[in-house]
Amino acid sequence: MWSFFSRDPTKDFPYEVGDPVLGLEDRSVWTLHKGKKRGTQDEVSIFLFDVTKNSETLFDIAKASLKKLKTMRHPSLLHYLDSCETEKFLYVATEYVEPLAIHIENMTLEGQQRDLFLAWGIFQITVSIYYLIYIPHTTYLSGICKQCRKGRGSSISHCLYPKCLFFSIKCVE
Repeated sequence: MWSFFSRDPTKDFPYEVGDPVLGLEDRSVWTLHKGKKRGTQDEVSIFLFDVTKNSETLFDIAKASLKKLKTMRHPSLLHYLDSCETEKFLYVATEYVEPLAIHIENMTLEGQQRDLFLAWGIFQITVSIYYLIYIPHTTYLSGICKQCRKGRGSSISHCLYPKCLFFSIKCVE
């Protein structure tokens, strides 16, 4: 019976954590990993917050951000799938994304097609910011970016560094 109370919560987490995505080092308290859904092998992104390496204040901000992410729905915002909290990590599974800066570096489009793609991306970012700021029922989502935090959890609307924005692959398909 006692084994029920000491179960590892990650066993019920239906996602496998894969390799880390490079390019976010020293940019955020979250680390981005590639992941797959168990059973279907669908690609997902998994954000990990290391409880042991960060302060209690940042952990509280991360949990509050997760709570807000669960309730926010908009086509231009990150789509939440599932989460799990252990003594060492906070796991957040989302739709598959990659850092915008990395996506732009690897982009093979050229000329006018590239310009139109970038303009469309800027428009999507603008729509997201409008939703977060001007829709009365929403509140800010803490991105906890090390570039713009300055000792506090910052709003995602103030966090426009390219490595702090993510690109959803679903938008292209």
